[in-house]
Amino acid sequence: MSGSGRNTYYDDTRPVGGASVGGGGGEGATPGDPCNITSLGTLRSPVPSVVAALSIGTALEVAVINVSGIDVLEARHNPLGSAGAIDCPDEQAIIQCMGRGHQYQATVHRLHGGVVAVQVRRVP
Repeated sequence: MSGSGRNTYYDDTRPVGGASVGGGGGEGATPGDPCNITSLGTLRSPVPSVVAALSIGTALEVAVINVSGIDVLEARHNPLGSAGAIDCPDEQAIIQCMGRGHQYQATVHRLHGGVVAVQVRRVP
């Protein structure tokens, strides 16, 4: 990877398709469960100091935060703090499911410079 920079990676073993909602067949999945969501997204406003510490496969906590009266998903690195907000197609559904007690985790799927792609999935 000469000349490609420190944060240019891609993990070909992870799915690259769109979101999978309900009955995705993950560990502990219940067929037809509307909160069994797996969704690919990117970090909005990524925090450079945290992004520098990430690598493919890094697990990030997912939390709901309120920004100017709007609930958004946030990816958090323990112990570094916020990595940025998560922008994914199923953001609102995940927020609703988290409000009902479900937990989700984001895994770093791809890094390219400051762009971070993550896969969000429910924690069984």
